[in-house]
Amino acid sequence: MRWEHEDKLIPSDGWQFDRFGHSVAVSGDVAVVGAPYDDHNGPETGSAYVFRYDQVALWPEEAKFVPPITSSGVRFGSSVSLGDDMALIGAEYEHFTGGAYVFRLSSPGAWSRDTKLLASDGQHWDYFGHSISLSDRVALIGAYGDDDNGNEAGSAYLCNVSIKWYVDDDNTAGPWYGSQQYPFQHIQDGIDAASNGESVIVMPGIYPENIDFIGKAIVVKSDQGASVTTIDGGQAGSVIRFGNNEAQGSVIEGFTITNGTAASGGGIYCGNSSPTVTNNIITGNSATLWAYYNGGGGIFCWYSSPTISNNIFYNNWGNFEGGAIYLGYSSPIILNNTIDSNRTEGSGGGIECAYNSDATISNNTFISNEAYLFSGGGLDIWEFSPTVSNNLFKNNFVDDRGGGISCRYYSFPMIINNTVVENSASAAGGGIHCNRYSSAIVANTVLWGNSSPSGAEVYLETGSVLTISFSDVAGGQASVYVEAAG
Repeated sequence: MRWEHEDKLIPSDGWQFDRFGHSVAVSGDVAVVGAPYDDHNGPETGSAYVFRYDQVALWPEEAKFVPPITSSGVRFGSSVSLGDDMALIGAEYEHFTGGAYVFRLSSPGAWSRDTKLLASDGQHWDYFGHSISLSDRVALIGAYGDDDNGNEAGSAYLCNVSIKWYVDDDNTAGPWYGSQQYPFQHIQDGIDAASNGESVIVMPGIYPENIDFIGKAIVVKSDQGASVTTIDGGQAGSVIRFGNNEAQGSVIEGFTITNGTAASGGGIYCGNSSPTVTNNIITGNSATLWAYYNGGGGIFCWYSSPTISNNIFYNNWGNFEGGAIYLGYSSPIILNNTIDSNRTEGSGGGIECAYNSDATISNNTFISNEAYLFSGGGLDIWEFSPTVSNNLFKNNFVDDRGGGISCRYYSFPMIINNTVVENSASAAGGGIHCNRYSSAIVANTVLWGNSSPSGAEVYLETGSVLTISFSDVAGGQASVYVEAAG
């Protein structure tokens, strides 16, 4: 093997005592060189230079990195490393403990500062960042002055580098690199750029788009919360789609999700996926198809087991079933949500649970939801065995049976520690209705102030079984109607 001199790297603005070349790294066609005594931002603040090979100019300078602070003696560039479109630059004297900075290549020639790494237990004169190595998304950072095992015994830290991509609809003119300085304009661009384990951070604004997680285990999160960050589906399909085996690591958090219109899942569609949906306001969405196995104005789940927590579902419409949420062959966790003023033409003004599924439905508030034709103003359960606990059902209405809760055909729910009050049904079962072949257990539950022409609090059809224990039922037996056999 023979090695030949190819080029000599000189910085474009070099000066005496910069000590350019103190640290070096090369990966593929990219090289980075540290100059820790460069006075660019103040005495000995330091810098690092990036060079990229091309066939014409060999190794021209592409970028210069400098620290974001002006404190003297930081010695940024005391160590350098490259890996997977990232550069890691050590600053061993920063704040006397040391630090390291991650820079990301967003597009050819465009680098942006991404993350700052610090020792979790850093002390003065640890020199964290004196030596560094970067491989994929893992950084190893040396701190030879660490005294944990004795004076300057030293240590090294392993850090997983979490990449964040940024989106801001105010960046209308570009460039769009997904960095804090040059964010993407559209959320889908951030999703497309992100790899598993990374995050897409969305600045406040209104984003008129329909997004698809395309199977990625990423977090898409608003920077300042749902009240100031909206995804508007423009009635052009589901606002958000999970349909590629996404799991709990696929997270949508902190958005107002609105104006989605689809056959099922106007707000969010989950097919064969189990994402995490949390801290959102899901409102003004519609599911339009009038047919079995369809619905969910807010969320539609089919063979899916998402975690749905701390959301507000308001004023969504499910044409056939599930004004807010439809569950089919699904076993989700539905926790700490407010489900308010959702409507359906069919069953389950709040939630429709259907077809051989289990679910945990706990600590939610069902209020003022409506179902117009069939059953379950708040919650309708069909061939389903959920655990329904610690919920409030209030002021829900059905233009048939089961103002608060309806249990139908081969349903075996556990209804524990709920408050079911002031719900109404135009036909039967103002509080709870049980259809034939269903068997429900109700315990530690308050049924009070519900209304219906037959069975103000509870209505049992022939062939159904309802076991009530340790519960407070207004009016006692007189408010429970048991349909005569035959």
